[in-house]
Amino acid sequence: MPIEFRDCFYTPGKPGIIDAVHPGTGRGAYSGETLTETRERYPGAALGNFDEVIDAQDGYWRSPPVEITAERFEEMLCILPPEGWVNGGRWEVFKLMEYTAGDITAIFCRIGGRYFEMQDRYDMASDLIVEKCRDTL
Repeated sequence: MPIEFRDCFYTPGKPGIIDAVHPGTGRGAYSGETLTETRERYPGAALGNFDEVIDAQDGYWRSPPVEITAERFEEMLCILPPEGWVNGGRWEVFKLMEYTAGDITAIFCRIGGRYFEMQDRYDMASDLIVEKCRDTL
């Protein structure tokens, strides 16, 4: 049965997670360190609920659509199997299956012959993605 990591070590006010905390030992799942040991490398490190820390950092990871090249769009489409790939004719949208942080992933959109990239929630609806990208035109 897989281990469910509920807590993590992080530094308040800084993006990212330092380490997931093993529920049975209270040590970092990757480093094997306690919080005190982690603070030697990351002064100010704290223990927090994984989901709450990611939610608090949510705005940091999101980014608005920026125009990219057709080559970048194709490269990202072919790098991993896409998640939520939808082709609406004059537009298409896909998301990377590898997430940036928590529920945030890279999202790619084509509208006609123009291409866009953004970072947002994996469950954002395709029509909303297209609308956000059209707003940059």
